[in-house]
Amino acid sequence: MTGRMTLLVEGDSDQRAIAQLIRRYLDLDFDDELPIEIDPISVIADPILDGLGQRQRVERFHEFADEHKEAGSKILSLTDREFREYGEEMGEDFLQDHYVEGGRFWTRGHSIENYLFDIDILREFAGIHCPSEGWSLGVDLLDRSFSGLLRSLTSLTRVGILIGDLGQVKSSLGPECFEAMGSEVFFSPLGWESQMRKSRREDSFIQQCLNLYGHSSERSHVLRPEFMRWYCHGHLGLKFFLAALDYCMAQNVEDTAAVKRLSRLPSESRFLILVDIWARRSKMNRNIYPRALLERSVSGISTSR
Repeated sequence: MTGRMTLLVEGDSDQRAIAQLIRRYLDLDFDDELPIEIDPISVIADPILDGLGQRQRVERFHEFADEHKEAGSKILSLTDREFREYGEEMGEDFLQDHYVEGGRFWTRGHSIENYLFDIDILREFAGIHCPSEGWSLGVDLLDRSFSGLLRSLTSLTRVGILIGDLGQVKSSLGPECFEAMGSEVFFSPLGWESQMRKSRREDSFIQQCLNLYGHSSERSHVLRPEFMRWYCHGHLGLKFFLAALDYCMAQNVEDTAAVKRLSRLPSESRFLILVDIWARRSKMNRNIYPRALLERSVSGISTSR
């Protein structure tokens, strides 16, 4: 950390996303200096942070800085909302917006990835990286299916929470977990079961996941899309929607080499490409972004470029 205003974030993905949001807003080149320093909490080694998770480390250090007013005045922080400020009953969102308290900011949904759960962002991504005949039909298929897939993702998030291992659910997902029926594509519990068996999950674990998914699906039918988008686990959700996109493209694009190139893009590359699309669209107010955080980060900087 330097003497400049600093934004503390949990990890590298948050750092890159917010940095790109600021670059696009100010029309900066990649090598241009940002008006604020953005640091992942890993750059700070302090005994007061020992034994804490990434989010708690950011929040604890910000509290510590606020106790020392001079340092605190130069620090902002962004942390994942995770599953905070939801009611015991599914569908209750006590925030309905971004959480902002002084220099503390939360993502609108579970994490930074939830901003990317946007069909227009995914459409632009597919058009750039799989511009073969039929690509728009693939995205149209995903578009028609989006609300139903969001419900399935909500159910999978609940499964991960209830078994206490969201990572296990995430690692079991792939294009094989989807199935086209009529004019839409759906998440297939049978395909998911097959994937879990290929991964050598124990029978008892597989049955538990399927039972919990069925129970959660019954409850998700009454939930609003707006609630589900922000509630779903971010990392799990991004993998889910990209796997669904891969499936939809494979169903509609005859150029199999193009489909394979799209599906084989490294996950980090996919994330950065999607973030850049999100950042560009945010400047034009075409999607949701942490507006208050952006305004604080660029305060005093002229944007008339």
